[in-house]
Amino acid sequence: MKKILALLLALLLAFTLVACSDEGETPPPENGGGETADPGTPEGGETADPPAPTGELMETSRWSFTYDPEVWVYEEDEPEDSDWTSSITMEIPDPADPEDYLVWFNVYASEGELSSFRSKLANNDFDAYEYAVNNTYKTVNIGGLDFLFTGDEDTMYYFTRDVASGVNVEIEVDGDISNEDVVALVNSIQFTLEDAGNIDPPWPWDGTPYAVEPGEKEVGGFTLKSQQIPFAEPIPTMDTFGHDFAVSGDTAYLVSGNQVKEFSFDGTTLTFVKDIDLGDSYKYVDAAGGSFWFSNTVRELVNWDGEAVVASYDKGNVTTMHPSGEWGIEWGYSGIKKITFADGAIVAEEIATPEVKSITRVSVDAAGNIFVCASDVNDNGHRIFVYDANGTHKVTLQDEGGERMGSVTFATSTKNGYLALDGNMRYLYLYDQSGAYLGHCTFNELFGTDYPWPCDACVLDDGSILCLMTDERPDESSDEVIVFQLSGF
Repeated sequence: MKKILALLLALLLAFTLVACSDEGETPPPENGGGETADPGTPEGGETADPPAPTGELMETSRWSFTYDPEVWVYEEDEPEDSDWTSSITMEIPDPADPEDYLVWFNVYASEGELSSFRSKLANNDFDAYEYAVNNTYKTVNIGGLDFLFTGDEDTMYYFTRDVASGVNVEIEVDGDISNEDVVALVNSIQFTLEDAGNIDPPWPWDGTPYAVEPGEKEVGGFTLKSQQIPFAEPIPTMDTFGHDFAVSGDTAYLVSGNQVKEFSFDGTTLTFVKDIDLGDSYKYVDAAGGSFWFSNTVRELVNWDGEAVVASYDKGNVTTMHPSGEWGIEWGYSGIKKITFADGAIVAEEIATPEVKSITRVSVDAAGNIFVCASDVNDNGHRIFVYDANGTHKVTLQDEGGERMGSVTFATSTKNGYLALDGNMRYLYLYDQSGAYLGHCTFNELFGTDYPWPCDACVLDDGSILCLMTDERPDESSDEVIVFQLSGF
């Protein structure tokens, strides 16, 4: 730990990095999996002068720096300098191994969306609100821009966004980060970004929550209707697909980013009640037998009654429970098993599915139908293979031309046949009781969405379906977790 801090401190000082926070502020929080050092004055009160830039000039329309051509190498097609991007990757070769390097360096400046920068904040464990509002994190100035930074003893990563130009900038150094040639190069970087008058969208907390009018669409002889069910407190998200949802009576659970949240549901609004700690990370939830079941790969199957874990079972894969709570389907990429319970343990029975490979999702409905969403062994096309509770193949659901679908995230039987939600194509499909195709519509036509990511769905007691998805707000302030009630099928 001390070695890492010392190396970072030395490098930060050499790069003449200046903190942008007020004097007397405490050091920044740890982030990005590494240690960050407070670039203050070392013991003795003196700072070393950075090495003066020498060598040849490398210049693009967005940045320039000086480097020693006897030390650094790069490919013939470098640097890239287009209308959108200016970047270069360079190395200091390892004399002992020509295929390896002592140092790898990259600088990248590109006109990009704000969402890309915000993703980098999240991926490197920087809280957006702490960054934008509270100025919690120290920044370092390189070439006229203030960068957030993270790293360890072998890597330094800097990133920032210049709002006026709309350009995202990254600098990364891997290897011997205290190498004097690295220090000299980075110290010489200057950014020349043109003010384009760009104005970024608002931050999520300043944006307008997602809201659309009720929708209606004729599909296969049925009039489908949709109604948004808002969360009382909107849920912005950086994750498009990683959400799961279950409802039983007036209680709902949302699994999002390995966090479990309980909500009350009065038929029109979902209101946050509390966070739930299950002692491990979970991705899937089902309402079954009057309680809730949580599962994930290589996790225990957990039964939660609303107040406590009432049962847990060792297992190997994700489980989708039958609404009765008496049995379920454990599934993975290559197969499924029907599970029941005896003497406090799982009893698993493998179900043969010779028609499928590459399973991506499994649904189980109240009628005992098992919907295996997977690739067809014959042509690798994605389809829905429907089995009864005993594992007998009943029918295969596919698109209008009998061809492959995108990636189905939910399927169920209805009183008139079958319904499926394709998360890739953003289609809703209807079929009759024999499995024959009736029709489909886009999510945008029915729900009034823009470019949604369907995550999950669940059937309510009245037979309607709550559809969970994410979509970007019209003001581009954030993607948001949204729910629609679907009826009319």
